[in-house]
Amino acid sequence: MRYPRSKTNAVVFSLAAIIVILLSSFWLYRLSGVSGLLAWNKDYKAIFIGFACLSGLPLILLLLCLIFRSRALNRAATFLSCCLIIICIAGFGALYLIDHSGSHADSLNLIKASETLPIRDGRLHVAFSGDPHWGAGASNTEARAKILDAMAQEDYDLVFMLGDISEIGTVKSNYDEAVSELSQRLGDQKLRVIAGNHDAIAGALPLFSDIFMEDESFFYCMDAGTVHFIVLNVLWDEKDFKSDQKAWLEKTLASIDRKDTVIVLSHSYVLGSGYWDEAAGRYWGDVPGIVEALCPIFEAYDVDLHIGAHNHFMELCQKAGVDYATVGTMGGKLDENLVYESPYSTWKDNAHFGWLDVTIEKGSISLEFIDEDGNVLKSHSIKAD
Repeated sequence: MRYPRSKTNAVVFSLAAIIVILLSSFWLYRLSGVSGLLAWNKDYKAIFIGFACLSGLPLILLLLCLIFRSRALNRAATFLSCCLIIICIAGFGALYLIDHSGSHADSLNLIKASETLPIRDGRLHVAFSGDPHWGAGASNTEARAKILDAMAQEDYDLVFMLGDISEIGTVKSNYDEAVSELSQRLGDQKLRVIAGNHDAIAGALPLFSDIFMEDESFFYCMDAGTVHFIVLNVLWDEKDFKSDQKAWLEKTLASIDRKDTVIVLSHSYVLGSGYWDEAAGRYWGDVPGIVEALCPIFEAYDVDLHIGAHNHFMELCQKAGVDYATVGTMGGKLDENLVYESPYSTWKDNAHFGWLDVTIEKGSISLEFIDEDGNVLKSHSIKAD
């Protein structure tokens, strides 16, 4: 009577292991930023595929159990399946056991997405930079400190940090260090922080949200009179720009008067030059998918400017009446060997860290790319009427 029970156990646990592995793989792939990570890093893609293929082991043993009457084989199938189930549950459960204690950055002057920004004397003054990468050994901490100190001396209505705050988003100590330095150097400057692909690694966005966003949406619109900042959750490329976000973007843009000033923000750049990425096996520059997904929408709804980071250098691009600025230069290691030059590029600099100073007045947007020592590297004006 014991042999049939052993065979039944093997069948049940093998099927359970197959289901758990496949569901875990699907859930992981659907996490924000994971599809982009797999598309841009062949090593992570191989690991992910290998993990998904683990479901083949209990499947093979299950078939063998059904064909052969072997007690040892049944026990092996049951044991292996139990191990795989435990590994999946422990591994994915650990993503929800990240230390969130004392996470919210109360020492920072973080503003909510729902807040209306005040326009002083018909003028809005905003700063943008990204990719500080706290926790990365290659980051330039001195340049980052200079940038933050310089920002603190300006009369900014708001400072936007465009993602990749942490080198690895699951490491809370990186965020603790970031919050400490931001609090020390930025003082009372109003701050809004956007998530980047490094912040999202391995399902870490809940931790990022606890610290900087208090469970707000990752895509939203912030208004300041006739000026609208539309923030997208685009971490890597078009794979992050899913149908719900696209529908929301088009609906939001359609509701805005064409004469208003519209600036779209995301961690990922939309247009840009780049280097050859060995990990991805392609150029890091204009990505056809994201160009095709976003540029037509921007052009159709008269978006004035897109500002992104992700690339660790400064660049200004123009396409069909829309300007694109990239400024991922807040301390993360600068990108080198920019062998691909975007046909839309009008200026770029990968020799300096820095930030983008933007002044918005009625009918115009003035841009200044500033290096870590306060020097203006490039000035540009956009007619926004």
